[in-house]
Amino acid sequence: MTRTGIALGSNIGDRGNLLVEARQRILEIKGISRPLLSSRLYETDPVDSEPGSPQFLNAVIEVSSTISPLEL
Repeated sequence: MTRTGIALGSNIGDRGNLLVEARQRILEIKGISRPLLSSRLYETDPVDSEPGSPQFLNAVIEVSSTISPLEL
């Protein structure tokens, strides 16, 4: 098993629900086990984005996986 960190972020639509859905979909991938660690949600200013872009909502999860990070 390999420990893999995955960064999640969104600045469009219902950001919180998009991150929850992304996390659920990642856990449905064959070879991924339950999350080992999960960060809180946090907001960040956009970088290298058009002026006036909305803030990002971000999170990080760490999973245990039988597939390589590159394959993931």
